[in-house]
Amino acid sequence: MTLRFDRCALAALLLGATGSLAARAAAPVTAPARPGAIRPEAIRAHMRFLSDGLLEGRAPDGRGYAVAAAYVAAQLEALGLRPAAEGGSFFQKVPMRKATLDEAATTLVLVHGGKEERVALPDEFYAPADRLRAATDVEAPVVFTGFGVTATELGHDDYARLE
Repeated sequence: MTLRFDRCALAALLLGATGSLAARAAAPVTAPARPGAIRPEAIRAHMRFLSDGLLEGRAPDGRGYAVAAAYVAAQLEALGLRPAAEGGSFFQKVPMRKATLDEAATTLVLVHGGKEERVALPDEFYAPADRLRAATDVEAPVVFTGFGVTATELGHDDYARLE
């Protein structure tokens, strides 16, 4: 089984767990930590590890993600929390969708006055992967508006001559 957290869920989990970690951590003799106190340095240490480039971006199907999930599970176990997922695990199976763009099959062609101009991906246009459709074809008129700038104080309006 695998557990799928997004970054916010992972951060929230660690923020909640940090207080108990602080209670178990060795506190300086002169200033003992109160039980359950949230320590900024503990949060910072968890976030530094989880955001490190060594975790390779933590994509849900990647090795870095597996390392981050194992780290969170170890922290939960260190707090004395009991696993609640199937089979006594900290990991819950959650179905995920993944969409990737087939760059070889993705094109943008502009036609003006019967002349075709191919636009290069990714240098000249952006096309995100569509999680709902395997293919999308669009044929529609396009209006060039310059950069879409309206600066009345400079007497400039890219939309002024459009209907």
